[in-house]
Amino acid sequence: MVKCISKGVFGVVWNHDIDKSDQVESFVEDSPGCPSYETVHNFFTKIFTSKNLSAECAVTAAAYVDRLDYVSNIKLNHFNWRRVCFICILEADKVLRDKLVWNEDYKDLLPAIDLFELRKLERNFLKYIQFNLTLTQSDYARYYFDLLSLRDSSDIQTQQQLPTLTTNEEMTTTTTTIMEGGSEVLSVNNSNTTPKSARKASWLVVQEAEKKEENK
Repeated sequence: MVKCISKGVFGVVWNHDIDKSDQVESFVEDSPGCPSYETVHNFFTKIFTSKNLSAECAVTAAAYVDRLDYVSNIKLNHFNWRRVCFICILEADKVLRDKLVWNEDYKDLLPAIDLFELRKLERNFLKYIQFNLTLTQSDYARYYFDLLSLRDSSDIQTQQQLPTLTTNEEMTTTTTTIMEGGSEVLSVNNSNTTPKSARKASWLVVQEAEKKEENK
């Protein structure tokens, strides 16, 4: 799944060359130009390997990247792809993991950013997706299979975008509190988020495909 999301992100970045001055400040960093596919793949591999992240985290992170574009029209480009993908992975891990995940656990994976800047990045990201970390079972399954379809794609430069499956469904609101350093940082709209038992059930939809992927 790391290979799939790497291809999707590379394709988006390749096709969106945007002026740095138009970007959200906390999302951007200096860039020598469009990264190579190897650079993108190594970025994801480092994070997913060091944190032992699951395919479920990759799918959820891809959904958050898409949501940032859908809600606030913030697309991946040469200047923001690294930080946007990083914070999407971090938030996906916080939502999915059984135990608490701290920003300190991740800060060393992006050397150019300190803990203060990471907290600012997190706040801005949540603001620009309207504090919505929802991912329904059906959307999860669609993102999974669309990402999986990129696995054997040979022309990665023509991949125009990550799967765009966000819907406008009206949702009821519940609240999830994000903790940092033992204190409340943000209360996040997590309406209709798939509960743990339902998330497990959603894996039944893709379990067979995952097994096939692992055997390849």
